Formats: sequence, C-alpha cells, structure tokens
Amino acid sequence: MASIDDIFSEANFAGYARGCIDLASEMPETNFDTLVIPSRGALPIFLGMYHALSKFYWSDEHKGLYDQLCVPSLIKTLLPEGSKLHGCLDRSEKRVLLLPFTADLKLNKSEQEEIDYTRKTREFWSRVTLAFMRDPVNRDKDPYFRAFTEVILRDIERRGELAESYEKFPRAKSLALIDTVISGRASNDILRSFDQIALAGECINGASGDKLLPHSFLMIDENGAKLKPKFATYLNRKKALGSAKLYYLPRILSEDEGASLEGVAALVYPTVMEASTRLLRDGKEFFIGAGSWYVAPQTPYKDNFHKFMDLLYSAIDAKYAADFDVQRQEQEIFAQKRKEFVEYASAADLLGNHNESPSAVNNGFGYQTSGSYETGSHVVHVLFNESTTSKIVHKIIDSCSIDGVNVSMSNDNSNSKNIKSR
Repeated sequence: MASIDDIFSEANFAGYARGCIDLASEMPETNFDTLVIPSRGALPIFLGMYHALSKFYWSDEHKGLYDQLCVPSLIKTLLPEGSKLHGCLDRSEKRVLLLPFTADLKLNKSEQEEIDYTRKTREFWSRVTLAFMRDPVNRDKDPYFRAFTEVILRDIERRGELAESYEKFPRAKSLALIDTVISGRASNDILRSFDQIALAGECINGASGDKLLPHSFLMIDENGAKLKPKFATYLNRKKALGSAKLYYLPRILSEDEGASLEGVAALVYPTVMEASTRLLRDGKEFFIGAGSWYVAPQTPYKDNFHKFMDLLYSAIDAKYAADFDVQRQEQEIFAQKRKEFVEYASAADLLGNHNESPSAVNNGFGYQTSGSYETGSHVVHVLFNESTTSKIVHKIIDSCSIDGVNVSMSNDNSNSKNIKSR
C-alpha cells in the first residue's frame, strides 16, 4: 500500500497542477455560458483551473473568462479568502452549476442491476441539467427538476433556500462540463444520456439536437491506466468530433476521498430510488436518482479541504513558474508546503479517518430515517422504512404531476424489493 508521502508526491501534484493549467489554457476556446460540475472530484480541479486562469490574465480571452465566471453561494465557504467567484450569478456571463450526479451505489443487488441503477441515476441528472435550459418561469414545470427541488431538497432535506437558488438560476443557453474519469463508465453514462435525449428529437426552449450536448473537459486518472477500452473508444470519438477534450493526469488526488479532499459530502436515498422504479411518467418509467451534496462541515473536513487546496494552488504556481518563468522561488515554497501537508495528513490519518454520517452534514430530515451506511468512495446512503418511503413516493406523484405531465404508480410490483437498514 502506498504511503502518504508517495500518494501526495511532488510528481503527482505536478501532474495534477499541469492538468489544471492545461485546462485553464484551453477552456476559453470553448463557447459556453454554463459550466456543469457533475462529480465531487471535479470541484478541486475547477478551483485549481480558476487559480491557473489568473496566470494568463494578459490574454483577453483568458481575462474575460476569469472575470466572468461565477459560482453559486452554496460553495462560497470553500473558496479562497477574498475570492470574487461568488455573489454575481445574476450579472455574470458565465456561471458554474453544481449538480450531484453521484451514483456510487451499494444496494445488495446483482452487479448488472447496480450498473442499471447507476445508469438511470445519471440519466435522471442529465435531464435535470437540461431543465436549466428552460427559462426559470417554465423550469418549475419540468418533472425531473421538480423531483430534485420539491421532493429531494424541500421535502426530504428541508433545504428550501437551496431549492429556490436552483429555481432562480439564470437560463443556460450553451453547456460545458468538467468531469473526472477512472474506468470511463460514469462519463460514458452521462454523455450518452445527453446523446439519447438529443437523438430523440426533444426540444427544450427552442434548443434541440447538438445544442443540447455539452462540451466536455475530461480529467483522466492514472494516465488512462484504468480506462476500459470500451469506454475509451466512445470518449475518443467525442474527442475526434471536437466535443470533448481529454487530459491525462498521473493521479487525481481528490478522487473518491470524501469531503476532506473534495469539499462536499454526498448523500443518496436508495429506498426512494428503488420505489421510483414503479413510477410511470406518461406511461414510461420515471426513475428518480435521489441524492444531493452538502458542503463539508467546518471540522475536520473543511479545514482539511482548505489545506489541500492551498497546497494545490502552490503546486500550480510552482508548475507554471517552472514551465514558463523558470523561477525557483515558487518551487521552493511548494516543496516546503508539501512537506508540511504530508506531516499533517499522516498525523490526522487524512485518508483513513472518515465518518461522513448524515448527522455530520444534515441538520434534520423531513422524515424519520431508518439507518445509513457509507461506501468505500464515501457516499452516504440514507434509508427510510417502507411506510416513509411510500409517503415520499406519493409526494413525488403530487409534485411532479403538473402542466399536463401525468406521474402514476405502476401496478407491477415484481421488481420491488425493499432495501433493509444495515
């Protein structure tokens, strides 16, 4: 097993920093107004990219992107002190949209069933994403969007203020996304979902076909060593078509390490997902990829995240200096900070000390929970008993049957097996 020093090596940080710099260098070439972050591991990469953008401030294109980008207030506590990235969504030309595509599920099902659930979860979030291409006044009529805001955020999690921020989020006209790639399954699922919606001829606020497809910036772990050929073929085809850029990193240090290195904790509701397989929307399955993100609590996760990001910013400074300025000072500063971080990470057992329980991030659910457990990737599964799950399902039916959309319960219970508390 690799040591803390090996994992957070100078070489790994230099590769991570290089990816952020390359992303900052090339992103202004792409036309978009809304940048989607669908995975927790992509958030530190985005923040690193933004830090690197300042290095190119002499370029009008890069200066424009740096000045125009804005993130939702949800993550303002994760930003560096003095950052101007938040508080400007309404007047900004380029906005960042965080959506919890998290689909790391552990459901006591067969391997194929779990693959199907993860695919359906990502398709659900792709449809929620496309709802942002509607004007805010019409967005609230989209059943997928309402399942997220009315049921998950307002009803289950009692986060009405966050729901309202999504309802008021400015309309997206052109999408891009940053995602991390390990095996390639997740990025294949997400991008294929957009493909299928576009090919089906759906029209959203006047946009259809290729206009519904996001441009993708994909950060690939271990220089592609874990990327499966069948998924690589699809991603390379996207690259050849000019709709994706691939960046190979030696190690995505933040990937699957929970709130300490990703800045946010992920919760999913498997009993709700299970029950939604019996829901029909106009005669077709209406699967709900029930889940959300919470900003890491102050101690220890947020403190750990800021220490990690401070080191990443220093690594970017050092890598840029080495590649462009040929100055040694930034590299010496980074080397000292890395040494201090490794000592801290080792003493705090940063990669082993995880307990991202619901109580650590949620102040109280709208329903009584019946248990929870955490996956190896630090995704917390929150369970409800059969009676409570039934109440939530009826809330979905009531909330999402609007403006001509009919959501109902199927009479076929053959695929319904309750997920028990562990």
